[in-house]
Amino acid sequence: MDESLNALLDPAIKAGEARNYQESVALLKKIILETDSLPEAFLYIGRGYHALGEYGLAVQSLKQFIAYCPEESAGYFFLGRTFLSMAIYENALLRLKKALSIDPDNPHIRTYLGLAYLKLKHPEYAVHHLEKAVGLAPKNRLMYVAYINALTVSAIRTFYRGDLEAAGNMLRFVNENGNNNQFIHVYLAEIEFEFGNLESALGHYKEALSFNPEDPYLIFRHARVLYLLGDKKEAMRRIESIKDSLSAMGIHDDDMPWKKEKFDIILAVQAFQKGKYRDAVFYGKKILKTKANQADMHLLMGESYRNLGDFDKATNHFQRVLDENRQNIQARYGLAMILWQREQFKDMITELQKIITIDREDAIAGYYMALCMHKIDYSAKETLEAIQEQLRKSGPDVHLLNALGYQYIRCDLAEFSEKWFLKSLKIVENNQDAIRGLISVSKLNGKVKDIKTWYKAYFKTAPDDTELRREFIHFLMENKDYSEAISSIQKIIPLEKKDAAFTRLLALCYRKKENYRDASLIYRQLLRQNPENIEYLRGLAFCYDKLGNLTNALFFMDRAIKIVNASPDLLLVYGVLLYRSGNFEKALSAFRKVLEISPDDWRAFKNIGLVYKERGMRELSDKFLARSEEYKRKKTAAV
Repeated sequence: MDESLNALLDPAIKAGEARNYQESVALLKKIILETDSLPEAFLYIGRGYHALGEYGLAVQSLKQFIAYCPEESAGYFFLGRTFLSMAIYENALLRLKKALSIDPDNPHIRTYLGLAYLKLKHPEYAVHHLEKAVGLAPKNRLMYVAYINALTVSAIRTFYRGDLEAAGNMLRFVNENGNNNQFIHVYLAEIEFEFGNLESALGHYKEALSFNPEDPYLIFRHARVLYLLGDKKEAMRRIESIKDSLSAMGIHDDDMPWKKEKFDIILAVQAFQKGKYRDAVFYGKKILKTKANQADMHLLMGESYRNLGDFDKATNHFQRVLDENRQNIQARYGLAMILWQREQFKDMITELQKIITIDREDAIAGYYMALCMHKIDYSAKETLEAIQEQLRKSGPDVHLLNALGYQYIRCDLAEFSEKWFLKSLKIVENNQDAIRGLISVSKLNGKVKDIKTWYKAYFKTAPDDTELRREFIHFLMENKDYSEAISSIQKIIPLEKKDAAFTRLLALCYRKKENYRDASLIYRQLLRQNPENIEYLRGLAFCYDKLGNLTNALFFMDRAIKIVNASPDLLLVYGVLLYRSGNFEKALSAFRKVLEISPDDWRAFKNIGLVYKERGMRELSDKFLARSEEYKRKKTAAV
């Protein structure tokens, strides 16, 4: 290896340490372009790309380092970190676990692994690893903060699982060790309340209120404890201060005096209205334990579970209501919406028909019936009429407008579609369904500029949609928009399990943009995975030739020639490189091999003639050049 390349590594590392990442990356590219003997260059350039926010390039580089050094934890760690930054948490977890298996006492690996588990909603595992990290690096404040945060999340989950004692122990530890906020005190207050420790509960509510003294939700909870402790006067004074908030829930003065169960009902309703569905479930469970057949509470529980995505439990609560009253429309709405969320549109139509049997004029059932007809590609004419009728009844609605646009496309009336999708976007900016519709309309109309505009708008809202990203790349390649294609390919490669096809396409785009340096780096990467691939060897030789590095161009072309029975095209390129390097004998040998395979190849005759001319052999040169012209005329005439 050239020692000058080795000498570049140290300043590249120092530039990275000084946060001069552009300079560091430029130096590391020079190394990677010339040699495979310094694999650490891939590690450092990957870290540099990460720092520059070029996560796609970081992933490619770090994967190369791992290919060279599979036993080193650093590659897996930094690749995991990059995936974490890209919000690709499963991929991050996989690499960080591998890093930990190699280096189990590394606190940084433990920390990032804990963060990955936290993102994947596994706080118990997060706590385990972050606790280990803190033990390994007790003076690292950032690790400690991450541990406390993970412990808080785990404690809250434990609370909702019903293990109040364990949750209380965890939250007290968190509170005593620096995480002193409103929510910690609210949960501790509820735990103390459940265990009958009303004085302790009162203290925690006072602490919570010090952070947010005007919160009616907190004020009511605080008043509840005061009321149950016998301080009814102060409780009523506090409740009076949030009278408007309570009235909005249908709670009035004549509901007094209250029992404990009444407080729970109000808290359940409050939580539901604020979108705190786990709290609504918590209080709802308590109410149903005392009176199991409360239809309103089953409905509240069903809706809460539906919003939490626990459809089986939601279905159970709605079914409990229907067991008592088959005509309960609210419960049937709940079941219908679960089917909507599960995208079981045919089953949803059946449920909606049950609602219509109860009330033929039910507006909600009519609305969703039209949308379901659209989703299952029902009769185009009937669906179009149903959607139009619902728009007349309800006015502009995003879902109906999008459905109308798609139905016009389906009816081969794309010219009427665009305005409906645009109206939808005016109501909800960047809604994905409308943008996908506009992509389809633009394609049907052949508006290349609009197609590109809408694809780019879509990826602002859904950057990880690989299916549409593939479509976009195909569109860009068809339209020779190689700069945009490069950007999109770099974004999709980290999301693909098998990325060779896109990597190869990336090299082609770099070549089309005459960026032969980056194309060379990609071809070298591909060759490490498939060292005998003729396409990659020839592509790399071509790039080195364009970069003026004839020595490397010949080296890789020579490898290609030795692997397979070379085609005339490959031999011609090889011969031209030899000729340009001054190796006339080898060049002549390559051209003669072309004539052995294809005796009338005019290009070979011409190149042999040029070699002889260069060597001053005029007679032979003229003979071969004349033959070249003769065979060229014949080929042209045949065409």
